[in-house]
Amino acid sequence: MRRLTGSCALLLLAACAAGGQTPAPATTEPPRTVEIGTAPDASSSLSVRREANVATATLPAPAPKLWPLLATVFDEIGLPVTGSDAGNRLLVSSTGKRTTTIDKQRVSRFFECPATGYGNSAQGQDTFVAVQAQLLAAAETSSALRMTTQAFVVLNGARVECRSNGRLEQRIAEAVALKAGFGS
Repeated sequence: MRRLTGSCALLLLAACAAGGQTPAPATTEPPRTVEIGTAPDASSSLSVRREANVATATLPAPAPKLWPLLATVFDEIGLPVTGSDAGNRLLVSSTGKRTTTIDKQRVSRFFECPATGYGNSAQGQDTFVAVQAQLLAAAETSSALRMTTQAFVVLNGARVECRSNGRLEQRIAEAVALKAGFGS
């Protein structure tokens, strides 16, 4: 129970740091699974399953091996680590700073923000982004990478919540798997 409380506290901290306000309740989306890659001999695969606002990727390596790689991936795609709990293998990126790109791509590639009549608001607006990722042991030779993402834009002085399309979570999972020697 202590572990869960610590993780929840960090999630709340990340959400508050992103905008100074408590985030809106998560909406439930139908689960969807995206196959990212399968080895030719079908010995391993990587899939991302999204339920509510938590995306889970199953990675074919133990969590202790992947833990040091996660911070490297965050740094490489432009998500500065602002919080870390090594005991729970939890990373948070939430600077409260405006950004227009992640991984050298527009934020609108990863988030869909309500439009003002001119398309996705993340396309041309500064966007505030918070990401939390936790590695959990799934089995002796695999782990689960659970991620939550939040983003918002400010339009006409009002905070407008954005919805992740799953691409950022997929990108993080692919990059960790690649650094561990899996994937293509």
